[in-house]
Amino acid sequence: MDVVEAAAVIAEIDDALASSGIERLLFDSREADRTKPEVAAAIWAWLSSTTRVRRVATVMNSEVLSANVRSTGVGMGVLIKAFATVEEAERWLFAL
Repeated sequence: MDVVEAAAVIAEIDDALASSGIERLLFDSREADRTKPEVAAAIWAWLSSTTRVRRVATVMNSEVLSANVRSTGVGMGVLIKAFATVEEAERWLFAL
């Protein structure tokens, strides 16, 4: 995926959030090590600027990438947590 494709996906997600009222996202990031830096930057820019998202969970295979996601999220003011499984991520997303 390149930046243009990422922007299109982000726009679709944003439109879906706007029309549905959903405020939580789950990303499957198990192949995040293949993400181009400029694509990751576009996603982080959107996550840090959108007012539509309250919580973001991501599923990752790498402890190093998970730690990076946590620290980047804190630095950008994004409530995001990384998990090893979809089940763990869903449990956290829907816990109140």
